[in-house]
Amino acid sequence: MLYTLPLIAQAVLASTAAQGLLRQHDDSDPTSLPGGSPLTFCNDSRATDLFFVHQIELYPNPLHIDDIFEVHLYGTFLEALTTDASWTYFARYSNSTEHESGTMDFCKSLDSIDQPTRQHRTHGCPPEAGPALVMMSAWVMPMFIVPGDYYFKFDAVTKEGARIYCLDAHLYLDYKHEDQEQHPSQTSGVSQSGHAGKGE
Repeated sequence: MLYTLPLIAQAVLASTAAQGLLRQHDDSDPTSLPGGSPLTFCNDSRATDLFFVHQIELYPNPLHIDDIFEVHLYGTFLEALTTDASWTYFARYSNSTEHESGTMDFCKSLDSIDQPTRQHRTHGCPPEAGPALVMMSAWVMPMFIVPGDYYFKFDAVTKEGARIYCLDAHLYLDYKHEDQEQHPSQTSGVSQSGHAGKGE
């Protein structure tokens, strides 16, 4: 499923894949995540988050205006989620005081959630407890994006208010130039793991 969203904020968000790893941090930066993407844990993220994100992969990386992209998040759900969880995005251009935000159903914000404990499920949401791969795809719409620095925040919570995960990203978006064209497998910062190729 391809989401054509009016803002890249909904774009850079998350697709998640889990491999039952321990939650890892760079000792020098407790918000960092393996995978080479611009997404990191936001300041609101805690060890009690219901989805422990272990790695995030962005395809293509770096991301450009007019790209169709995928985000893969690998992690572990600490418990089964119920329906009606929500996903909220926040986007701000450069140092502007203006921003755009919105909220949608958590399951509808995703392409799929794959879990080794579940079979014959095409979407897999809401997820069960255990390892999971959450995937999402979107388009960086050129009519809504101008070259420059952007800040994005993606916050998912249950209907009871428990945090599922919170991620944010600072990144520069521009158009891709011809000399930047390259095969996805040659894109720097992308972990090649056999899979198809988000502070205020």
